[in-house]
Amino acid sequence: MSVRPLVEGRDVPWRDFGFVESNYWGRALLFDRYKYVCEYIPYGNKKDLLPPGPDPERIGLEQIFDLQNDPGEKQNLAYDKNKRALLMQCREALLNFEAGLERRQITHERPTRQIGNWGQRIRAHWDAHPELEAMRILPEN
Repeated sequence: MSVRPLVEGRDVPWRDFGFVESNYWGRALLFDRYKYVCEYIPYGNKKDLLPPGPDPERIGLEQIFDLQNDPGEKQNLAYDKNKRALLMQCREALLNFEAGLERRQITHERPTRQIGNWGQRIRAHWDAHPELEAMRILPEN
């Protein structure tokens, strides 16, 4: 998406958040007031060489911060039942945005090795700590 139309003063549709991809599995959406952060859970095998997303089944831990009232990002609102609708809206915005991205299999040797190592270590951490699975926030049906 080019910012050129905005710079030229044209009226164009534009999303209302910034997107950040960090450490391969981490994602963040920055809105005017809120910041949503999540991570995808790695498989720990060659499936990880296709960059994650959008996959609601693989979303691990999530965070939401109110940037107006908590600029230091000290209070995670993701577990606040009163913010559940906001969490689901943020998650949906992430998944919809990522659905429009073109994901390509990683094939070069060095990143393949690095991502493989990271994925195995993160997956092993998840497997060693079942309490993390219990902390995942699942959509209410």
